Amino acid sequence: MPAEGTLKFTAQGQVDFTIPAGTPAGEATSSVDAAATTHVATDSSLGEFDVELALDPPDQDATLGTTTIG
Repeated sequence: MPAEGTLKFTAQGQVDFTIPAGTPAGEATSSVDAAATTHVATDSSLGEFDVELALDPPDQDATLGTTTIG
């Protein structure tokens, strides 16, 4: 983990969302709440690190993507 600057890496996977009953069919947008934070601690091929993460700046576009509910 660099002392400062950008850490870039490629990730793969999926996120499963539960669609609440009564949600109308159509296009839906998923996004991260601007107040969301996470704590990541790992010892991996990227190295060992322990860091708190938050959106910075908090007003950036936090859209993850869109999907069609049908």
